[in-house]
Amino acid sequence: MPNELSRWLGGDAAIERRQDRELAAVEHTADIAEARVAGINRATKRAMYETMLTNMLRARAEQIAPDGAELYAMIAVAGAVESTKVINDINRRSCRR
Repeated sequence: MPNELSRWLGGDAAIERRQDRELAAVEHTADIAEARVAGINRATKRAMYETMLTNMLRARAEQIAPDGAELYAMIAVAGAVESTKVINDINRRSCRR
């Protein structure tokens, strides 16, 4: 019992060091998670931007050569799907670490 009281009053430096290490580990884990989220969001924003540009180009191509409209749409969809796969891969790789 007397040892318990001294620990609660800060008498045991080893416990304090362990708690400091545990807190630092939690903060480090949170920092890594925030960096992963930021990276995925950047990649997602860029993919959305590129998909919008692709669709604008598709619409223009349909005006110039309407007979290729179906092909243009398929190409645009394939590009958007591949961008989504890349973002998924980024997410999976970052979660494994």
